[in-house]
Order: sequence, then structure tokens, then C-alpha cells
Amino acid sequence: MSKYPNDAELQFAGCAALATLANANSDNQNIIRECGGIPVVLDVFRNHSHYYPRNALMALARLACENEVNKEIICKCGAIPLISKAMEEHPIHPRISSNGCLAIAILSAGDSDIGFVDLGAVELILAAMRQHPTDMVVQWYGHDALGALLSTTKRREVMKRFRESGGVEVVRQALDNHDFPRQKNVTDLLEQ
Repeated sequence: MSKYPNDAELQFAGCAALATLANANSDNQNIIRECGGIPVVLDVFRNHSHYYPRNALMALARLACENEVNKEIICKCGAIPLISKAMEEHPIHPRISSNGCLAIAILSAGDSDIGFVDLGAVELILAAMRQHPTDMVVQWYGHDALGALLSTTKRREVMKRFRESGGVEVVRQALDNHDFPRQKNVTDLLEQ
């Protein structure tokens, strides 16, 4: 990937391979990080944002999953605006929406805000859920992403944006139409 950075198809396939290797495997996550894989994935966003970045989103999500070191590096390397931009530029692609929501959920998990809220993540997540109401994966990961954002220090702002953007209706529709585990802090918003 480093040797052929302008080959979009190679970058697409390389991100898929990295996502597969990093999936639930902390040893592989660490090896990919140590070999410089995180900046390589982020360069895919920078150099090929027009070329369907679903695999790069999944690679970031899987590299960060349950790996605090990778999560910190991913955030410090500028991933947050790149993820938001990918979701904004490709709203009709369900796998970009689902993978973007998953990346937001994983990177936002914890109690500190890492910048997603200020970049309009609540609105992006709700837009993805509205755009793909029958896609269970988008709905599930969107629900998880909202739950993660509600656990940050920006909870009040997330709640405000959620309500102002019609989030109650979107989440109720998702819960009515799909069977997936509920995030307590999201369903609590529906009752307030």
C-alpha cells in the first residue's frame, strides 16, 4: 500500500485485508500499528476519498476496537474529520454509512469527547439512519454510535442535537423495525 499509494483499487483491497487481519485480534492490531498501517489507512481517505472508502472505515474501526493505543493514534493522526467527510460525501452507500457509524461508536467509546460532536456526528448518524431505514446494519451501528456519543463529556450537547435533528423519531423507527440490542442511554432519551 505504501509502495503504490495512487492505485485506488490496491488501496481498497489493502484496507479490506487490514480490516480482516485486525478483526478481534489484538496481536495483529499491534503489528499493523507497529508497521505504520494506521497512517497508511488514513492516507487512503486523503488520497482516494472519492473512491468508496468503506474498507478504510472498517479498517479503522477494527484497528481501534478494544485497543486503546491504536484508538489514541488514530485520533491523533486526524481520523475524526476524515471519517465525517467520508460519511458526508457518500450518504447513499449503506456500507459507508454503517462502517462510518461503527468507527464513530468505537472511537467515541469512553467518557471524553474526541471531536465528533463538533463535526456534526449526531446529524451524520441520524442522516445515515434516515437514508437507510431498512438496513439493519446501519440502524444497529447508528444506534451504537449514538450510545457512544451519549457517554462522552458532551452528553448535554448530544442530547440537544439529537432532539433538534428529529432523533427520537429515527430511533423509534429503528427499534420498531429491527431487532438488535438497545443502548440504555439512547432508549432513555425516548422517554424524556
